[in-house]
Amino acid sequence: MAIHYLVEGETWQEFLRHNALNFRRALLSYRDGAKVHLGTRPSAEQYATVEKQLQFMIDSGFSLKSGLYAVSAVGHFTLGSVLEQQEHLAAMGERDVEQDGAMPLLLKEAIQIMDNDDGTEAFLFGFRITYSRL
Repeated sequence: MAIHYLVEGETWQEFLRHNALNFRRALLSYRDGAKVHLGTRPSAEQYATVEKQLQFMIDSGFSLKSGLYAVSAVGHFTLGSVLEQQEHLAAMGERDVEQDGAMPLLLKEAIQIMDNDDGTEAFLFGFRITYSRL
């Protein structure tokens, strides 16, 4: 899977956001990408990059533990978001159209918003809310 490489002058906030977006893009590029990735660990080829990312978080004022938890939380948020998005797309074709007529107006509109969104806006909204307190 894609790992975000550090960019000169990047803040830790920018790093976490870019890392999440790159990870999301990689997961979405494969059918069931989130399911396949669940529970994996970095491969040997990724060790040096992950080490640099952790050092960057420490250099940005985090302890190893809090930096690890911040990076892990971003990964978990991204996995959950992509998993939900991929399952939503799969379920769209299975929805009972007849029941849609009995659906309350706000719920129907909310589902239409989700059906017509590629998930990026919702992902970024959730990311901002979740990580604004770090």
